[in-house]
Amino acid sequence: MLANLLDVVSNPDICEGFQIQRNPGVFAAGGWQAGQNVLIQAYGVVSVASARQLEMIPEADRVHGTRVFHSATPMYVTSEDKGITADILIYNGVSYRVMSVGNYANRGGYYEAVAVRMAGQ
Repeated sequence: MLANLLDVVSNPDICEGFQIQRNPGVFAAGGWQAGQNVLIQAYGVVSVASARQLEMIPEADRVHGTRVFHSATPMYVTSEDKGITADILIYNGVSYRVMSVGNYANRGGYYEAVAVRMAGQ
């Protein structure tokens, strides 16, 4: 049986608050047409990326800094099907763009997002 890690991801002793900026829109004639941005309050474990997680990130983005966010709140990469661009996670006043997301429904229902610090932050 797989361990339920949602209790760890939601543990108030190790969790921190952050915000998710979601950018909905649609692809239409002329390209991407952005909708109204949505700001979502989230809570979870924030850590630095491991060497293995850094290997998933393009080399040019590695120099900016990478964080890993674990939360019960869904986080997304760019998806035409969902009509959104990659979420921007705001942690301690610094913005990070989500590069990859793991959905761990079999481990209690939490998400793991690897996010890269945005240029100029």
